[in-house]
Amino acid sequence: MLSFEVTDIVAEISDLESRGVSFLDDDLPDLRTTDHVCVLGSEKAAWFSDTEGNILCLHEPVPPAS
Repeated sequence: MLSFEVTDIVAEISDLESRGVSFLDDDLPDLRTTDHVCVLGSEKAAWFSDTEGNILCLHEPVPPAS
C-alpha cells in the first residue's frame, strides 16, 4: 500500500472527491471511519483505490495532547 502524508486530511479528501475520487468507509470493531477518516493512535487515515484497484492511503499525524 502506498501512503501519502498530508497536513490537512479533510481538505485533501474534499479536493480529491471534487475530482471524482471515492473514499472507502469501514464500520468494523477495530476500524471505523467517520467522514472517510479513521483515527489510528497518533494519526488520521483515509483510503481510496486508484484506477487499477490498488489501495492508496492519506495520513495526517495527530499532534500529541498538551
